[in-house]
Amino acid sequence: MSSVVLIASEASIARCGEQLKKELPVSRKLVIAEYYMEKAVQYARNSLPEDTDVIMARGNTARLLKNARLPVPVVTIPITDADLIRSVEKARAIYGTEGSSIAYMGIEDTIRSVSAFLSLLHRSIRFYPVKNSRDIEANIRQAKQDKVNVVIGGVYTRELALQAGLDCVLLETSLSSLKETYERALEVQKTTLLQKRKLLEQTTILNSISDGLISINEKGNVTMSNPQAERLLRLPPKSLTGKSCFSVLSRTAAALVNRALLSGQEILGHKEQLSGQKACVMDLRPLAVNGTSRGLLITLRRSRTLWQPSMPAAPSAVSVSDFSQLCGSAPCFREAVSAALLCARLSAPVLLTGQPGTGRSTFARCIHKESGRREELFFQKAASLLNEEDFLSAHGGTLFIRDIDQLSPHMAVVLEDFLENGAVVLKSGRLCSADVRIIASACRPLEGLLPPKLFYRISSLSIALPALAQRREDIPALAAFLLNRFLSPDGRACHFTPEALQLLKDAPWPGNLLQLEALCLRLSCFSPENGGITDEQIIPFMDNPSAPGSSCLTPDASAADSPVSLRSSAAAAIPARSVFLGGRFVTLAEIRLLEASCHGRRSLMAQKLGVSRSTLWRAVKRLEEMS
Repeated sequence: MSSVVLIASEASIARCGEQLKKELPVSRKLVIAEYYMEKAVQYARNSLPEDTDVIMARGNTARLLKNARLPVPVVTIPITDADLIRSVEKARAIYGTEGSSIAYMGIEDTIRSVSAFLSLLHRSIRFYPVKNSRDIEANIRQAKQDKVNVVIGGVYTRELALQAGLDCVLLETSLSSLKETYERALEVQKTTLLQKRKLLEQTTILNSISDGLISINEKGNVTMSNPQAERLLRLPPKSLTGKSCFSVLSRTAAALVNRALLSGQEILGHKEQLSGQKACVMDLRPLAVNGTSRGLLITLRRSRTLWQPSMPAAPSAVSVSDFSQLCGSAPCFREAVSAALLCARLSAPVLLTGQPGTGRSTFARCIHKESGRREELFFQKAASLLNEEDFLSAHGGTLFIRDIDQLSPHMAVVLEDFLENGAVVLKSGRLCSADVRIIASACRPLEGLLPPKLFYRISSLSIALPALAQRREDIPALAAFLLNRFLSPDGRACHFTPEALQLLKDAPWPGNLLQLEALCLRLSCFSPENGGITDEQIIPFMDNPSAPGSSCLTPDASAADSPVSLRSSAAAAIPARSVFLGGRFVTLAEIRLLEASCHGRRSLMAQKLGVSRSTLWRAVKRLEEMS
């Protein structure tokens, strides 16, 4: 049974409430609670009956309850002119003179409504406005200084007045005023019950729908979701509301949400991969009010054919998220990191230059993580595929444009305008603003490849990333780091022998970090379960198309599938009694020919082979032992 709660701030209101309660039909429920002001708010927050539809209260108690943002409406019991006149006459009778030593303490609205009326009746009293308990305490002290003898007010006013030696008359509420308020409370209760019923119907409909539904506002925060959406996203019940949708969706889906919020266009049929390899189809429908986008309705429905990987995903290196996780101590590398840290704190565009495989994408992500946009989206796109909507997708975050030298002339103009104005013109002709930080990369000089204005804007903060051959002292640590990351799922740990590390340091590495990563991946698949990895084990897996050992990477159909057979086929293709030097296999005879052409100058021989003198000396010694 639903109920109306009367919070009586003084005894006369409670008595009227009990009398009203006796006159009510049995079907109606009236609960009476005697509290006032802040204590009434505490009661309403902690002890209010669960079936309460409406609260009735008077004066400042009602005002405080309304300001407390309670889940139920509050109806104010009015202080009528007749109620106040009766209190004034009672106070005048107590004091016994026509002087102005009577004071009323109450809310300003009541003071304004009755002051003119009392003047017409030639009733002169002082008025002290009250908003909370502290105001009453201050007003009692002021009334004492003003030589007031009788105070009109509520229960707390009477307590403080008596302590200060002042007489006090309680402002009582009549039964007629309470009955009038109760009738208004019943109308409010009727409206409340209709709203509850409508909400229950909507909730029942949402819960019965098999699709997941999520409503978000223009900032991307979830305002409503149904249980199916929470189940699809594997979240606890009722945990989505109030969260940012970007924290529960993938980067691709978050980019689409950004795009739909800014452009106001529907995006239908996006395939989203959820946790646990569950596939679903996502639809984004903008919620527009007066033509302005006010949020989105996201629909998630299961895909009819769940995606299943045909084979286990290949292991990959650990995802680096900030500069502290980068491996390297070479001066040229640390200089690039220091420059990137400085650029991260700025909002200007950053250009990362370097050979393919030098870590441009990793540096871009680290710059984003060190910036003030670290909690927002990091969105990357190849320059050849860039379009206007990508700027909307990255709204609030960072847009990383790979290989900006391949930017089309049209998108070069779009990017130039965006860097100047912070807005793009969509194909529909609509102008959309977006807050995006631009980071670009290039592997060749850009001057002459981009319009001059764009070139100067994009290259104002330029960072050159060193090739792996320029930071050879970092190769041992990088190789060990990558290898053990690949092996970590198996619980194994491998290490390189000194000869193997020297071989890695002497290799030319045209593919830079990508080539080193690929080598470590191969070694993780074919390395021995225990013991160190030697240079002889590395040679068949060096990623060099000109080397005979590369044939082991693509064995023919007749070859056996075991690692042993792969090693055997590679060994058969390597020249007998040869060593790997400078990216190729060399025999002792070739070394002797080179020695003759260089007139025995070991430094010149090492330079031609692209290795150090010590490496050349060890290779000659090994070849002589083989012969």
